[in-house]
Amino acid sequence: MLKRRSTLIFFVCFLLSSILWTFNTLSKKTVKTITQEINIVDIPANLILDSLYQKTIEIKIEGYGFEMFQLFFKTEKFNIQYI
Repeated sequence: MLKRRSTLIFFVCFLLSSILWTFNTLSKKTVKTITQEINIVDIPANLILDSLYQKTIEIKIEGYGFEMFQLFFKTEKFNIQYI
């Protein structure tokens, strides 16, 4: 019974410390670089894109972990309109 209780206490403490560590990490200001896919739209008929143009863009962002957390799970494409 004692071994089972100590194991349960260990896992509860481990879970609590993991949650506190995550909140501490996400509350700090950080700089990250993310890569997003781009899509160029509304290209005039007289222009042709070269096959060598980059289809991704690297974006350097700075902010708190809580603000940037959602950006790492979004896989949306950026639509860039040709003017």
